Amino acid sequence: MDYFRWHPCVELNWIRPVNFFPLRPERLDQMESICIGTKNRTLGDSLILSTLPQKLKAAYPHLKIYTYPRGLNPVVFKGNPAVLGLQRAPLALFGDDCNWGSGHHIQVKEAYFNLPHSEPVKPNLFLETKEILFAENYLERYSRSSLPLCMIHPWGGTWPKVASRKYWEELVQRMQGEVRFWQIGMEGQPSIPGCENFLFLSKSPANARKLFALMDLADAFLGVNSGPMHVARALGIRSLILTAQGSVNKIFENRRKYAYFLKGNNAGGFLYEENFHLETDLLTHDDLIRRSEEFLSRHLVS
Repeated sequence: MDYFRWHPCVELNWIRPVNFFPLRPERLDQMESICIGTKNRTLGDSLILSTLPQKLKAAYPHLKIYTYPRGLNPVVFKGNPAVLGLQRAPLALFGDDCNWGSGHHIQVKEAYFNLPHSEPVKPNLFLETKEILFAENYLERYSRSSLPLCMIHPWGGTWPKVASRKYWEELVQRMQGEVRFWQIGMEGQPSIPGCENFLFLSKSPANARKLFALMDLADAFLGVNSGPMHVARALGIRSLILTAQGSVNKIFENRRKYAYFLKGNNAGGFLYEENFHLETDLLTHDDLIRRSEEFLSRHLVS
């Protein structure tokens, strides 16, 4: 898909209103096209929908699949071979409210369309050759070490205070000489001393594709329940996620047993069972440091 066919990302819903809350389609086999995307502007919400195009295309080969030019939809679906391009004024947008049954939010979306559950669960991202080359050139230019690379994302928009700055500074300092750290974040966020590099990007959607490519260089990811967590999962990067939502095992148990709208499953539905987790609201500072070191030593340090 030619990137320039996707831009400029202008919405035309002021010409023809978009139905953001469509009814569940009864006969997808009789639909000619469908527009998949989030009406929100967050990275995670777009990535949660990213398995749908290919699964819909496999089940309904005739179906023309588009996405919506709002937020990060064009960035996430760029390069997806099942997505034809943008619809700037679709009759209906399917995504945020397409929920059915139980499980991870990706599986809840798939069940809404009677598609098979993803097992294991992971979003889809498609990096282009030029993006991979950009990341490789960046690594060659800015990296000063051949140590294992861990991307850290200390603060997310939804969860800004999961772990203290003291935790991050102490962990990076204690692992110096064994692991190199690159910090991911938004412009204006505080930097963690000791990191080799700081990827503080503006909110421009164009920067998101650079972040995807740079994250693909990582040997591990350590962060919070936020957009980069989904990117790391899509790229198959071994991840340790810090949470402040109580027992993670209980979260997973509840979402397997109960519908997405019960037992707090809406908040817990974003976490991936395939990742490692530490509950910062249930552990002491010393335990967090010790177990984080154990993760890095076990999975990165030879």
